[in-house]
Order: sequence, then C-alpha cells, then structure tokens
Amino acid sequence: MKKAFIIILVLAVLVAGGWYFLSQRNGNTAKTSNTNILNPQNLYTVQKASFNATISSNGRIKPVEEKDLYFLTSGRVEEIKFEEGDIVKEGQLLATLDNLSEELSLARAKNNYDQAMISSTSTVKKEKLLEYQIAEKNYNNTFLYAPFSGLITSVDVEVNDQVNMSRKIIHLIDNSSYIIELNIDEVDLSQIEKNQKVTIVLEAYPDMLLRGEITKIGLVAENQGGVVMIPVEVKVPTTDPRVKSGLSASAEIIVGQVKNELVVPVTAVTEKNGKSIIMKKEGDTVKPVKVTTGISNDIMISVVDGLDEGDQIVANNFTAISAIRDPNLNSMQGMFKQGAKMGGQR
Repeated sequence: MKKAFIIILVLAVLVAGGWYFLSQRNGNTAKTSNTNILNPQNLYTVQKASFNATISSNGRIKPVEEKDLYFLTSGRVEEIKFEEGDIVKEGQLLATLDNLSEELSLARAKNNYDQAMISSTSTVKKEKLLEYQIAEKNYNNTFLYAPFSGLITSVDVEVNDQVNMSRKIIHLIDNSSYIIELNIDEVDLSQIEKNQKVTIVLEAYPDMLLRGEITKIGLVAENQGGVVMIPVEVKVPTTDPRVKSGLSASAEIIVGQVKNELVVPVTAVTEKNGKSIIMKKEGDTVKPVKVTTGISNDIMISVVDGLDEGDQIVANNFTAISAIRDPNLNSMQGMFKQGAKMGGQR
C-alpha cells in the first residue's frame, strides 16, 4: 500500500512538472512571437505616396512609315541627288533616268495633239490626246520623287546602273515619329485601352526615356508558344537621332495611377474569402484589421479605407500569420487558416 502511494506521488510530481514546463515554454513562445512581430524591422509606417501601375512588354522600334522606292520604268540611272543619311522633304526629286528618248516622244506627241486640235475630227483629237498622255506618263516615270518627308537610310544603285521596275533604288523612312509593336498577354487585355500613356527605354540607350501612347489594339489574338497574346501598337513621337529602326525597346504601359494616397507593401496584405486583412500595431500587440485596397504596382498597394496615415503595420504578414497560429494567441487565430493567399490585389 505504501509502495503504491509513493508511485502515485511520483507520477503526480512528474505531471505537475511537465505541465509547468510546457506552460512556461508556450508562454515564452508567445512572448517571442509577439516580440518578433513588433521588431521595428518588421513594421511599416503607413504614409502617402504616388506611383504608376504598369504592364511590361518588349518589342522593336520602327518608323511610323517606311518605303522602298522604285522607278516605274526601265533605263539607265543618270543622276542621284541625295546620299544615305540625307533628310528630304515630300515631293523632292531624288533620282532620274536617262530620258532623252521619252522627252523626244513627249515633244512629238504634244505637237501632234496641238495640230489635231486645230483641224481634225473628234476621233483624231481623242487619239492624239491619248498618245500625248501616254508619252507624258512615260517621261514622268523617269523621275523618282519622295512620297513623304524623312530620312534616306540606303541608296542601292549608282549612276549609270541599268535598272528595271523591280530594282530598289532608295529606302526612305519617316523619322518624325516611331512605333513599337508589343504583344500583351490575354490576362492583361482588360486593362489595355487606346491612348494609354507608355514609357519606353531603348536597350542601346538605357538612360534615355521616351514617351508614347497606344494607338492600336489588335482585333485578333495570336498563339505564341502556347500563350495567347494580343498585338498592341504604340506611337512614339521623337526626332532624336539616336533612335534607329530595329532597336530593342522595353515598354511600360501605365494602366493606373496612385496620386498622394495611403500605400503599404503588398506583402502586408492577406487575402482571405474576398477580404483584405492587415496586421496593425496597437500598443504592445497587433490585431487584424479589414481594409479596402486599390491599385497595385506589385510592390506597393493603395489603401482606400481601414488605415490612417501614421499607423504602424506588419510589413510582411508571413511573420504575423506564423505568430497568430500559436495556441496562446487564439483570439486572432480564427481569422486565418492554412493556405491563406499572400499579397495584394492588382
């Protein structure tokens, strides 16, 4: 009997000691969790700021208009008036073919037409008029004019070369503005609109910032390597001589703007059941508060309602969630479950 009593007494001491040890350990864990959460390195002071929400894409820059120029007849190149790199204006004469034969034919046709107008039947008059018009067209085809103002990027023939209508003579680009053709993922299409502003950086000149706007959104989607993309055209008005056709460009389409609004890091926001939750510091502890969020740039997110300027919040909710799952913080535990989505809404 005495032996049984001793065994029971020992067991009671062990149970009591174990309970004390566990309670002390859990208490220290709670204190440590709270201390970690309230570490200044984990806190962010809510403040106002401005930023742009953007969608990124890459492409190549090219002129708003460019054209290969050809003579509309065959012959020998007699004169080239400009060189590669020259700027020309719309309507300027660029090159001519040897046209003595065409000039003679035109003079004869003009003379015959004038004579017919004096003393010929209407049928003869019409015939001579047609001959004159054909001779004039043949003569005019020996001249090559600039169809628009721009920059000559190549001259592909030399004086005395024999050319035909398929031989390229000059390549001309309109260098008053450029375009970039981008491909946008279909998931972002709902945010894309014409006239949206775009910032562009050329890979060749990373310190030069260009600005443009969306002028065209494709009507047909394209499957590119299993990803559905929408072609989008951006116009970039610039005459900077550093901009050259074919250069690689990175574009940021501005799809939203935050101007002097309350913002927090996206890592401070937890999404659960359609609600946005932020852990707010109150005294020596933190508590979850429901907020209404707005535009995000994937780094910061605006807060429309639920916080005030100067509030301190947990900058990374992973720390906060880990702490509130501690059994000793069960007053907050019910608001979060495993699998809560981290991050801000876009």
